[in-house]
Amino acid sequence: MKNILWIVVECARTEKTVARLPLATPATARRARLPFLDRLRELGTTWTDACAISSTTAPNFGTMFTGLTPGEHGIVEPSHRVLNDIPTLAEILQERGWYTYAEVTGPLIPESGLDRGFDHYRCRGPAETLTGGFAERLDSLRSSLREPWFLCVHVSEPHPPDEHDRTLALVDYHLEQLFATLDLERTTVVYAGNHGERLTVDYDLNRELGGDDFEVLRAWRTFVESHPEPIDPDTRFRFLRDQLGDATARIYGHQSLGHGFHVSDDLVRVPLVIVDEDRCLPGDALGGIRSQLDLFSTTLDLCDVTLAEPRASLERSILSGPEPEMIYLEANGNGGRAGAGRCYVRGARSRAWKYWRLEGGDEPHRILWNLEHDPRETRDVSTAHPDVVERMDRFVSEMVARPPVGAPAEPTPSETARLQNTMRTHGYL
Repeated sequence: MKNILWIVVECARTEKTVARLPLATPATARRARLPFLDRLRELGTTWTDACAISSTTAPNFGTMFTGLTPGEHGIVEPSHRVLNDIPTLAEILQERGWYTYAEVTGPLIPESGLDRGFDHYRCRGPAETLTGGFAERLDSLRSSLREPWFLCVHVSEPHPPDEHDRTLALVDYHLEQLFATLDLERTTVVYAGNHGERLTVDYDLNRELGGDDFEVLRAWRTFVESHPEPIDPDTRFRFLRDQLGDATARIYGHQSLGHGFHVSDDLVRVPLVIVDEDRCLPGDALGGIRSQLDLFSTTLDLCDVTLAEPRASLERSILSGPEPEMIYLEANGNGGRAGAGRCYVRGARSRAWKYWRLEGGDEPHRILWNLEHDPRETRDVSTAHPDVVERMDRFVSEMVARPPVGAPAEPTPSETARLQNTMRTHGYL
Protein backbone atom coordinates (compact mmCIF):
# COMPACT_ATOMS: atom_id res chain seq x y z
CA MET A 1 0.00 0.00 0.00
CA LYS A 2 1.63 3.20 -1.22
CA ASN A 3 1.33 6.66 0.26
CA ILE A 4 -0.65 9.11 -1.88
CA LEU A 5 0.19 12.82 -2.04
CA TRP A 6 -2.26 15.17 -3.73
CA ILE A 7 -0.94 18.68 -4.41
CA VAL A 8 -3.77 20.90 -5.68
CA VAL A 9 -2.74 24.44 -6.67
CA GLU A 10 -5.24 27.25 -7.20
CA CYS A 11 -5.11 29.16 -10.48
CA ALA A 12 -2.35 26.89 -11.89
CA ARG A 13 -3.50 27.08 -15.47
CA THR A 14 -1.94 24.84 -18.09
CA GLU A 15 -0.31 27.62 -20.06
CA LYS A 16 1.52 28.99 -17.03
CA THR A 17 2.81 25.61 -15.89
CA VAL A 18 3.15 22.63 -18.25
CA ALA A 19 2.38 23.49 -21.90
CA ARG A 20 2.85 26.30 -24.40
CA LEU A 21 -0.55 26.73 -26.01
CA PRO A 22 -1.26 27.88 -29.59
CA LEU A 23 -0.81 31.59 -30.33
CA ALA A 24 0.94 32.16 -27.00
CA THR A 25 2.75 35.42 -26.37
CA PRO A 26 5.64 35.97 -23.92
CA ALA A 27 3.09 37.45 -21.52
CA THR A 28 0.56 34.61 -21.68
CA ALA A 29 3.14 31.80 -21.65
CA ARG A 30 4.93 30.52 -18.59
CA ARG A 31 7.48 32.95 -17.16
CA ALA A 32 8.02 31.56 -13.66
CA ARG A 33 10.83 29.19 -12.72
CA LEU A 34 9.16 26.04 -11.37
CA PRO A 35 11.94 23.54 -10.60
CA PHE A 36 9.81 21.36 -8.31
CA LEU A 37 7.07 20.97 -10.91
CA ASP A 38 9.68 20.35 -13.60
CA ARG A 39 11.25 17.62 -11.47
CA LEU A 40 7.86 15.95 -11.08
CA ARG A 41 7.40 16.08 -14.84
CA GLU A 42 10.78 14.43 -15.36
CA LEU A 43 9.84 11.66 -12.95
CA GLY A 44 6.24 11.16 -14.06
CA THR A 45 3.63 11.66 -16.75
CA THR A 46 2.04 14.99 -17.69
CA TRP A 47 -1.41 15.39 -19.21
CA THR A 48 -1.38 18.64 -21.18
CA ASP A 49 -5.11 18.88 -21.96
CA ALA A 50 -6.67 18.17 -18.58
CA CYS A 51 -9.66 20.31 -17.60
CA ALA A 52 -11.31 21.30 -14.35
CA ILE A 53 -15.03 20.67 -14.21
CA SER A 54 -15.66 24.31 -13.26
CA SER A 55 -13.77 27.50 -12.45
CA THR A 56 -14.71 27.57 -8.74
CA THR A 57 -12.92 25.86 -5.85
CA ALA A 58 -15.65 24.14 -3.81
CA PRO A 59 -17.51 22.48 -6.73
CA ASN A 60 -14.20 21.23 -8.11
CA PHE A 61 -13.11 19.66 -4.83
CA GLY A 62 -16.53 18.09 -4.47
CA THR A 63 -15.97 16.46 -7.87
CA MET A 64 -12.40 15.35 -7.13
CA PHE A 65 -13.44 13.85 -3.80
CA THR A 66 -16.52 12.02 -5.14
CA GLY A 67 -16.10 11.35 -8.88
CA LEU A 68 -19.43 13.09 -9.50
CA THR A 69 -20.57 16.26 -11.21
CA PRO A 70 -21.54 19.25 -9.02
CA GLY A 71 -25.24 18.56 -9.59
CA GLU A 72 -24.74 14.98 -8.42
CA HIS A 73 -22.63 15.67 -5.33
CA GLY A 74 -24.44 18.82 -4.22
CA ILE A 75 -21.87 21.64 -4.32
CA VAL A 76 -23.22 23.49 -7.32
CA GLU A 77 -22.34 26.82 -5.72
CA PRO A 78 -19.52 27.58 -3.28
CA SER A 79 -21.90 27.94 -0.32
CA HIS A 80 -23.48 24.48 -0.79
CA ARG A 81 -22.60 21.22 1.01
CA VAL A 82 -21.75 17.73 -0.18
CA LEU A 83 -24.86 15.58 -0.09
CA ASN A 84 -25.11 12.88 2.55
CA ASP A 85 -24.70 9.17 1.77
CA ILE A 86 -21.99 9.70 -0.87
CA PRO A 87 -18.79 7.85 0.14
CA THR A 88 -15.88 10.21 -0.45
CA LEU A 89 -12.40 9.28 -1.62
CA ALA A 90 -11.07 9.78 1.91
CA GLU A 91 -13.77 7.54 3.41
CA ILE A 92 -13.06 4.78 0.89
CA LEU A 93 -9.30 4.89 1.51
CA GLN A 94 -9.78 5.15 5.27
CA GLU A 95 -11.92 2.00 5.26
CA ARG A 96 -9.13 0.18 3.42
CA GLY A 97 -6.36 1.09 5.83
CA TRP A 98 -5.03 4.48 4.76
CA TYR A 99 -4.56 7.30 7.26
CA THR A 100 -6.14 10.39 5.70
CA TYR A 101 -4.99 13.99 6.02
CA ALA A 102 -5.97 17.30 4.40
CA GLU A 103 -4.60 20.83 4.69
CA VAL A 104 -6.89 23.11 2.70
CA THR A 105 -8.00 26.72 2.57
CA GLY A 106 -10.55 29.13 1.11
CA PRO A 107 -14.16 27.91 1.06
CA LEU A 108 -13.26 24.30 1.95
CA ILE A 109 -14.26 24.60 5.59
CA PRO A 110 -15.53 21.47 7.41
CA GLU A 111 -19.12 22.75 7.19
CA SER A 112 -18.93 22.09 3.43
CA GLY A 113 -18.92 18.36 4.16
CA LEU A 114 -15.62 17.89 2.33
CA ASP A 115 -13.95 16.80 5.58
CA ARG A 116 -15.75 13.45 5.60
CA GLY A 117 -13.36 10.52 5.96
CA PHE A 118 -10.30 12.52 6.99
CA ASP A 119 -8.49 11.65 10.22
CA HIS A 120 -7.03 15.15 10.06
CA TYR A 121 -8.78 17.96 8.18
CA ARG A 122 -7.76 21.57 8.65
CA CYS A 123 -8.79 24.66 6.71
CA ARG A 124 -6.35 27.51 7.23
CA GLY A 125 -7.55 31.08 7.32
CA PRO A 126 -6.54 33.82 4.87
CA ALA A 127 -3.93 35.22 7.30
CA GLU A 128 -1.95 31.96 7.39
CA THR A 129 0.17 31.98 4.24
CA LEU A 130 3.10 29.94 2.96
CA THR A 131 5.40 32.68 4.23
CA GLY A 132 3.34 33.22 7.36
CA GLY A 133 3.20 29.92 9.19
CA PHE A 134 1.54 27.47 6.79
CA ALA A 135 4.76 25.98 5.41
CA GLU A 136 6.07 25.34 8.93
CA ARG A 137 2.80 23.76 10.02
CA LEU A 138 2.70 21.55 6.92
CA ASP A 139 6.29 20.46 7.52
CA SER A 140 5.40 19.47 11.08
CA LEU A 141 2.40 17.47 9.85
CA ARG A 142 4.45 15.75 7.17
CA SER A 143 6.93 14.45 9.71
CA SER A 144 4.12 12.89 11.79
CA LEU A 145 2.18 11.09 9.04
CA ARG A 146 1.30 7.45 9.72
CA GLU A 147 1.77 5.09 6.78
CA PRO A 148 0.13 4.33 4.49
CA TRP A 149 -1.21 7.86 4.19
CA PHE A 150 -3.29 9.94 1.82
CA LEU A 151 -2.44 13.64 2.12
CA CYS A 152 -4.25 16.40 0.22
CA VAL A 153 -2.44 19.76 0.22
CA HIS A 154 -4.44 22.65 -1.22
CA VAL A 155 -2.46 25.84 -1.95
CA SER A 156 -4.25 29.08 -2.81
CA GLU A 157 -1.43 31.64 -2.99
CA PRO A 158 -1.54 32.23 -6.80
CA HIS A 159 -4.84 34.12 -6.51
CA PRO A 160 -3.66 37.74 -7.16
CA PRO A 161 -3.89 38.11 -10.97
CA ASP A 162 -1.34 40.93 -11.06
CA GLU A 163 1.31 38.75 -9.37
CA HIS A 164 0.46 35.42 -10.96
CA ASP A 165 3.89 34.30 -12.17
CA ARG A 166 5.63 35.42 -8.99
CA THR A 167 3.23 33.58 -6.72
CA LEU A 168 3.42 30.40 -8.80
CA ALA A 169 7.19 30.53 -8.30
CA LEU A 170 6.72 31.12 -4.57
CA VAL A 171 4.44 28.09 -4.27
CA ASP A 172 6.89 25.94 -6.22
CA TYR A 173 9.78 27.00 -3.96
CA HIS A 174 7.93 25.99 -0.79
CA LEU A 175 6.71 22.72 -2.28
CA GLU A 176 10.30 21.87 -3.18
CA GLN A 177 11.42 22.59 0.40
CA LEU A 178 8.64 20.41 1.80
CA PHE A 179 8.73 17.45 -0.55
CA ALA A 180 12.19 17.35 -2.17
CA THR A 181 13.17 14.34 -0.05
CA LEU A 182 9.94 12.40 -0.63
CA ASP A 183 10.47 8.65 -0.97
CA LEU A 184 8.96 8.07 -4.41
CA GLU A 185 9.36 4.31 -4.13
CA ARG A 186 6.72 4.42 -1.41
CA THR A 187 4.72 7.47 -2.52
CA THR A 188 2.58 8.34 -5.53
CA VAL A 189 2.32 12.07 -6.28
CA VAL A 190 -0.62 13.73 -8.05
CA TYR A 191 -0.01 17.40 -8.90
CA ALA A 192 -3.15 19.10 -10.21
CA GLY A 193 -4.55 22.54 -10.82
CA ASN A 194 -7.84 23.33 -9.11
CA HIS A 195 -8.85 25.82 -11.82
CA GLY A 196 -7.14 28.42 -13.98
CA GLU A 197 -7.05 32.20 -13.91
CA ARG A 198 -7.95 34.95 -16.36
CA LEU A 199 -5.37 37.74 -16.59
CA THR A 200 -5.14 41.11 -18.30
CA VAL A 201 -2.78 39.58 -20.88
CA ASP A 202 -5.58 37.24 -21.99
CA TYR A 203 -7.73 40.23 -22.88
CA ASP A 204 -4.80 41.84 -24.70
CA LEU A 205 -4.24 38.72 -26.82
CA ASN A 206 -7.95 38.35 -27.48
CA ARG A 207 -8.03 41.90 -28.85
CA GLU A 208 -4.95 41.26 -31.05
CA LEU A 209 -6.73 38.26 -32.56
CA GLY A 210 -9.88 40.21 -33.38
CA GLY A 211 -11.99 39.27 -30.37
CA ASP A 212 -14.10 41.72 -28.40
CA ASP A 213 -13.42 40.55 -24.83
CA PHE A 214 -11.32 43.63 -24.18
CA GLU A 215 -14.50 45.70 -24.17
CA VAL A 216 -15.46 43.78 -21.02
CA LEU A 217 -12.27 44.86 -19.27
CA ARG A 218 -12.71 48.43 -20.48
CA ALA A 219 -16.32 48.59 -19.25
CA TRP A 220 -15.38 47.00 -15.93
CA ARG A 221 -12.61 49.54 -15.33
CA THR A 222 -14.94 52.39 -16.25
CA PHE A 223 -17.45 51.16 -13.70
CA VAL A 224 -14.89 50.72 -10.92
CA GLU A 225 -13.45 54.19 -11.53
CA SER A 226 -16.87 55.84 -11.46
CA HIS A 227 -18.41 54.01 -8.50
CA PRO A 228 -17.05 54.22 -4.96
CA GLU A 229 -16.94 51.16 -2.71
CA PRO A 230 -18.93 49.24 -1.73
CA ILE A 231 -20.15 48.29 -5.18
CA ASP A 232 -23.70 46.99 -5.34
CA PRO A 233 -23.81 43.87 -7.60
CA ASP A 234 -27.15 44.84 -9.16
CA THR A 235 -25.85 48.31 -10.00
CA ARG A 236 -22.76 46.81 -11.58
CA PHE A 237 -24.81 44.34 -13.60
CA ARG A 238 -27.13 47.06 -14.93
CA PHE A 239 -24.16 49.25 -15.87
CA LEU A 240 -22.44 46.42 -17.76
CA ARG A 241 -25.73 45.40 -19.40
CA ASP A 242 -26.19 48.93 -20.75
CA GLN A 243 -22.62 48.88 -22.10
CA LEU A 244 -22.28 45.31 -23.37
CA GLY A 245 -25.70 43.65 -23.49
CA ASP A 246 -27.46 41.24 -21.18
CA ALA A 247 -25.54 38.03 -21.95
CA THR A 248 -22.06 39.52 -21.59
CA ALA A 249 -23.04 41.37 -18.42
CA ARG A 250 -24.32 38.15 -16.83
CA ILE A 251 -21.09 36.31 -17.57
CA TYR A 252 -18.74 39.07 -16.43
CA GLY A 253 -20.92 40.73 -13.80
CA HIS A 254 -18.95 38.96 -11.06
CA GLN A 255 -15.48 40.11 -12.15
CA SER A 256 -13.32 40.50 -15.22
CA LEU A 257 -10.06 39.09 -13.83
CA GLY A 258 -9.56 36.00 -11.72
CA HIS A 259 -11.88 33.00 -11.86
CA GLY A 260 -15.33 31.71 -11.04
CA PHE A 261 -17.31 33.27 -13.85
CA HIS A 262 -16.72 31.44 -17.12
CA VAL A 263 -15.52 28.24 -18.82
CA SER A 264 -12.91 29.76 -21.16
CA ASP A 265 -9.80 27.62 -21.61
CA ASP A 266 -7.62 29.91 -19.49
CA LEU A 267 -9.98 29.12 -16.61
CA VAL A 268 -10.59 25.40 -17.03
CA ARG A 269 -7.40 23.95 -18.52
CA VAL A 270 -5.15 22.89 -15.65
CA PRO A 271 -1.89 20.98 -15.16
CA LEU A 272 -1.99 17.32 -14.22
CA VAL A 273 1.16 15.38 -13.39
CA ILE A 274 1.29 11.92 -11.81
CA VAL A 275 4.48 10.34 -10.48
CA ASP A 276 4.18 6.62 -9.88
CA GLU A 277 7.09 4.30 -10.60
CA ASP A 278 4.80 1.40 -11.50
CA ARG A 279 2.12 3.12 -13.58
CA CYS A 280 3.58 6.25 -15.21
CA LEU A 281 6.42 6.71 -17.69
CA PRO A 282 9.06 9.26 -16.62
CA GLY A 283 9.08 12.37 -18.76
CA ASP A 284 6.04 11.36 -20.78
CA ALA A 285 3.59 14.05 -21.94
CA LEU A 286 0.17 13.02 -23.21
CA GLY A 287 -2.43 15.02 -25.09
CA GLY A 288 -6.10 14.23 -25.38
CA ILE A 289 -8.82 15.79 -23.25
CA ARG A 290 -9.15 14.56 -19.69
CA SER A 291 -11.50 15.68 -16.95
CA GLN A 292 -10.98 16.51 -13.29
CA LEU A 293 -13.96 14.20 -12.83
CA ASP A 294 -11.56 11.29 -13.37
CA LEU A 295 -9.14 12.02 -10.49
CA PHE A 296 -11.36 10.07 -8.09
CA SER A 297 -11.23 6.82 -10.07
CA THR A 298 -7.60 7.41 -11.09
CA THR A 299 -6.54 7.65 -7.44
CA LEU A 300 -8.44 4.47 -6.59
CA ASP A 301 -6.73 2.82 -9.56
CA LEU A 302 -3.32 3.90 -8.26
CA CYS A 303 -4.26 2.39 -4.89
CA ASP A 304 -5.49 -0.86 -6.51
CA VAL A 305 -8.94 -0.25 -5.03
CA THR A 306 -11.98 -1.44 -6.97
CA LEU A 307 -15.48 -0.37 -6.00
CA ALA A 308 -18.18 -3.01 -5.91
CA GLU A 309 -20.50 -0.54 -7.62
CA PRO A 310 -18.84 1.89 -10.05
CA ARG A 311 -19.56 5.47 -9.05
CA ALA A 312 -20.71 6.89 -12.38
CA SER A 313 -20.70 5.95 -16.03
CA LEU A 314 -18.62 8.99 -16.94
CA GLU A 315 -15.80 8.73 -14.42
CA ARG A 316 -12.83 6.69 -15.59
CA SER A 317 -9.20 6.17 -14.65
CA ILE A 318 -6.99 8.18 -16.97
CA LEU A 319 -4.37 5.45 -16.57
CA SER A 320 -6.47 2.86 -18.37
CA GLY A 321 -9.68 4.42 -19.67
CA PRO A 322 -10.11 5.72 -23.22
CA GLU A 323 -10.12 9.42 -24.02
CA PRO A 324 -13.72 10.70 -23.84
CA GLU A 325 -15.35 12.21 -26.89
CA MET A 326 -16.23 15.28 -24.85
CA ILE A 327 -16.18 16.45 -21.25
CA TYR A 328 -18.60 18.53 -19.20
CA LEU A 329 -17.92 22.05 -17.86
CA GLU A 330 -19.92 24.50 -15.80
CA ALA A 331 -19.59 27.79 -13.93
CA ASN A 332 -21.68 29.93 -11.66
CA GLY A 333 -21.60 33.07 -13.74
CA ASN A 334 -21.68 35.53 -10.85
CA GLY A 335 -19.88 33.70 -8.10
CA GLY A 336 -22.92 32.53 -6.17
CA ARG A 337 -24.24 36.00 -5.53
CA ALA A 338 -27.97 36.51 -5.62
CA GLY A 339 -29.17 39.38 -7.75
CA ALA A 340 -30.39 40.57 -11.10
CA GLY A 341 -27.39 39.18 -13.01
CA ARG A 342 -27.56 35.66 -11.61
CA CYS A 343 -26.76 32.96 -14.17
CA TYR A 344 -25.06 29.66 -14.94
CA VAL A 345 -22.75 28.71 -17.78
CA ARG A 346 -22.96 25.04 -18.78
CA GLY A 347 -20.73 23.67 -21.47
CA ALA A 348 -18.81 20.87 -23.13
CA ARG A 349 -15.37 20.53 -24.67
CA SER A 350 -13.91 18.13 -27.20
CA ARG A 351 -10.56 18.26 -28.93
CA ALA A 352 -11.99 20.32 -31.77
CA TRP A 353 -14.89 22.22 -30.19
CA LYS A 354 -15.89 24.21 -27.12
CA TYR A 355 -19.61 24.80 -26.60
CA TRP A 356 -21.38 26.64 -23.82
CA ARG A 357 -24.79 28.05 -23.09
CA LEU A 358 -25.68 30.84 -20.71
CA GLU A 359 -28.70 30.03 -18.55
CA GLY A 360 -30.13 33.26 -17.22
CA GLY A 361 -32.20 36.10 -18.55
CA ASP A 362 -35.00 35.61 -21.03
CA GLU A 363 -33.61 32.64 -22.97
CA PRO A 364 -30.40 30.57 -23.23
CA HIS A 365 -27.50 32.17 -25.08
CA ARG A 366 -25.37 29.66 -27.03
CA ILE A 367 -21.78 29.94 -28.21
CA LEU A 368 -19.54 27.56 -30.19
CA TRP A 369 -15.79 27.90 -30.67
CA ASN A 370 -13.71 25.96 -33.19
CA LEU A 371 -10.63 25.22 -31.11
CA GLU A 372 -8.63 23.89 -34.06
CA HIS A 373 -8.86 27.17 -35.99
CA ASP A 374 -9.58 29.56 -33.12
CA PRO A 375 -7.90 28.20 -29.96
CA ARG A 376 -8.24 31.54 -28.15
CA GLU A 377 -12.03 31.57 -28.50
CA THR A 378 -12.55 34.82 -30.37
CA ARG A 379 -15.17 33.97 -33.04
CA ASP A 380 -18.56 32.38 -32.37
CA VAL A 381 -19.31 29.83 -35.12
CA SER A 382 -22.56 28.43 -33.72
CA THR A 383 -24.68 29.50 -36.71
CA ALA A 384 -22.25 27.84 -39.16
CA HIS A 385 -22.29 24.47 -37.35
CA PRO A 386 -25.80 23.79 -36.03
CA ASP A 387 -25.17 20.02 -36.00
CA VAL A 388 -22.24 20.42 -33.60
CA VAL A 389 -24.28 22.76 -31.41
CA GLU A 390 -27.14 20.29 -31.28
CA ARG A 391 -24.90 17.34 -30.42
CA MET A 392 -22.98 19.16 -27.68
CA ASP A 393 -26.09 20.83 -26.29
CA ARG A 394 -27.73 17.42 -25.97
CA PHE A 395 -24.70 16.17 -24.01
CA VAL A 396 -24.86 19.22 -21.71
CA SER A 397 -28.57 18.70 -21.12
CA GLU A 398 -27.97 15.06 -20.23
CA MET A 399 -25.31 16.07 -17.71
CA VAL A 400 -27.48 18.75 -16.12
CA ALA A 401 -30.37 16.29 -15.84
CA ARG A 402 -28.32 13.75 -13.87
CA PRO A 403 -30.08 13.54 -10.48
CA PRO A 404 -28.42 14.13 -7.10
CA VAL A 405 -26.80 10.93 -5.83
CA GLY A 406 -27.10 11.50 -2.09
CA ALA A 407 -29.63 12.84 0.36
CA PRO A 408 -29.83 16.57 1.12
CA ALA A 409 -27.35 17.66 3.78
CA GLU A 410 -29.09 19.63 6.49
CA PRO A 411 -26.60 21.89 8.27
CA THR A 412 -27.23 23.20 11.75
CA PRO A 413 -27.93 26.94 12.11
CA SER A 414 -24.39 27.51 13.39
CA GLU A 415 -22.89 25.56 10.46
CA THR A 416 -24.98 27.57 8.01
CA ALA A 417 -23.88 30.83 9.60
CA ARG A 418 -20.19 29.88 9.49
CA LEU A 419 -20.41 28.64 5.92
CA GLN A 420 -22.11 31.82 4.74
CA ASN A 421 -19.69 34.00 6.71
CA THR A 422 -16.73 32.24 5.09
CA MET A 423 -18.28 32.66 1.64
CA ARG A 424 -18.86 36.34 2.36
CA THR A 425 -15.29 36.81 3.56
CA HIS A 426 -14.00 35.29 0.31
CA GLY A 427 -16.33 37.42 -1.79
CA TYR A 428 -18.74 34.69 -2.90
CA LEU A 429 -21.83 36.21 -1.25
